[in-house]
Amino acid sequence: MSGKYPYMDKDGYIDILSDAFINAYTRQNRITEFAGITQSMDVAEVEKTYGKPTHDGKNRISRNHERFGDIAIENTDYKVSQIYINSSAPHTREEILAKYGVTIEVWKNDDGEVISLVYNNNHSNRFQLILHFDKNEHYIAME
Repeated sequence: MSGKYPYMDKDGYIDILSDAFINAYTRQNRITEFAGITQSMDVAEVEKTYGKPTHDGKNRISRNHERFGDIAIENTDYKVSQIYINSSAPHTREEILAKYGVTIEVWKNDDGEVISLVYNNNHSNRFQLILHFDKNEHYIAME
């Protein structure tokens, strides 16, 4: 994959803090299409491009998720039903806020811990960006 997408290395790992990624991912709804993967695509087609899954998605990503580098797909009946960015790089909530800016909404669990940041700078585009975090305030996944 090296060179095909400026935000991704040859093994499918993504720098979510890079301007190239932010410009490619956050400007439109990417849950159904990203980096050559589309909703309803056979998982076998994804494997032709990215190889076998590297492992399951991280915490908060259900067991129906498989990772190809830092791209996680929800696998429903061997078809892609949703696409997530499930970065392997350990970013903190503060790093994300410093790069992505102020959120429109913060979701907390019952204990008051921040679990997700919601971005939606353009309310007319009909999508929002949601970044999920673990209990240690480390980034887990983006949808």
